[in-house]
Amino acid sequence: MDKSYAGYYAGYRVLNWDTPISTISYGSLLTLVKLVVNPGTILSSSNEPMSRELTIEVKDVPLGRNPEEVDAVIFEFPACIAIRMIGEFYYSGFSEEVDREPLGNTLVVENSPWIAKLKETEYMFDLCAPDNAKHYILLTNEYTIEVISQCEPIVR
Repeated sequence: MDKSYAGYYAGYRVLNWDTPISTISYGSLLTLVKLVVNPGTILSSSNEPMSRELTIEVKDVPLGRNPEEVDAVIFEFPACIAIRMIGEFYYSGFSEEVDREPLGNTLVVENSPWIAKLKETEYMFDLCAPDNAKHYILLTNEYTIEVISQCEPIVR
């Protein structure tokens, strides 16, 4: 199922990305635990675009449960090209329940306007991003996290 959005995400066609947190139970708090960009892993050669490792840890914590008792879901992007975060308290086009319900909390943008804009305005982007780069979105109760990666992340 895909869906288009208005406002900040106008023109985005998003698809569900099936992960352990794509749907959460009613009454849970989906929270960001850790986001780490590993600066020591710059990949750059004539065969590989420049990128960095990115690790994101998220917990689905049922209300009334101690967060320490809940295991985190870990997203490892071995080749992160770009990342941006928007605080939910500030603004997100995905903040309404009606938006999240059909697709869940982990999405892939099928026609990424962000990638198109970077290709148009950032002359180095084509050197860093191969044609198969994908735009991923993780929605928590606190943040909208967007990642452009040249390879599919490992989810555990």
